[in-house]
Amino acid sequence: MYNSNYSDDLSANALRCHQCNSHLQEDCTVLRLVTPRAPRDDQFLGECESPDMFCRKIVTQIEVTGEHRIIRSCGKLDNKKEKNSYCFDADNEGFKQTICNCFEDGCNAAPPRLGNANHVTMLSATGLCVLVARFLRISA
Repeated sequence: MYNSNYSDDLSANALRCHQCNSHLQEDCTVLRLVTPRAPRDDQFLGECESPDMFCRKIVTQIEVTGEHRIIRSCGKLDNKKEKNSYCFDADNEGFKQTICNCFEDGCNAAPPRLGNANHVTMLSATGLCVLVARFLRISA
C-alpha cells in the first residue's frame, strides 16, 4: 500500500540544489542568488533525493587547456550530525578544484566564500589585538 503522507513529508523536507554542469549547459556558469534587485536564476534548481543531503559546487580549472568548469549538484551526508558549510581546495594532477558544500535551498549558486567563519574570527581577533597594543603604547 502506498503512503502518500510519507511522500509529501519527503518532498517538504527535501533540500533544493542547483544541478548542472557548465561543460554541458553554458548557463550553469553564472547563477544569481536572490538580491533586492535581481531574482535568483532557478532554471537548474531541483529537489535532492533525500533529506540527508547537501548542495555542492565544484569549480575546476583544467591546467592544460585553461578551461574553467562548474558543476553544481546534490551530495549525500556521511555524518548526519555535521551540517557546517565549508569550502576546500584540491590540487590534482592536471587540474585544480575548489569544492564548496552548503545546506540551504539554492545555496550552490553563490560564489565561493572568501574564507570560513573560523578564518574571519581569527583575523578579526588579530586586528583587535593590534589595535589594543597600539592604544596601550600611546597611553604609556
